[in-house]
Amino acid sequence: MTRRSGQNGTVEKVIRKGAWVWRGRWLEDVPGLEGRAKRSEILGPASGEHGMTQPQAKRKLRELLDRKGINVVSYTVPIGDHDAGRTFAEVSIDWWN
Repeated sequence: MTRRSGQNGTVEKVIRKGAWVWRGRWLEDVPGLEGRAKRSEILGPASGEHGMTQPQAKRKLRELLDRKGINVVSYTVPIGDHDAGRTFAEVSIDWWN
């Protein structure tokens, strides 16, 4: 079985302004940083007349990640301005010296 690329993120039910809502969380690459930044966004209501179920919230988060381009095959990690236009070999030589 091959490993699936991309990420699913997570959904959790939280209280926001007195109402239950679904919040999606994921990690996003940031130019110039070695690690990833934690991001989150409210996906929609979790209760009431227009409330969505957890599978619906997961699908909505997946669509959000697809729109941001995080899960596409051609995704490249953004680089900072200080290394723009330099090859891996150039950066690694500077690092090792």
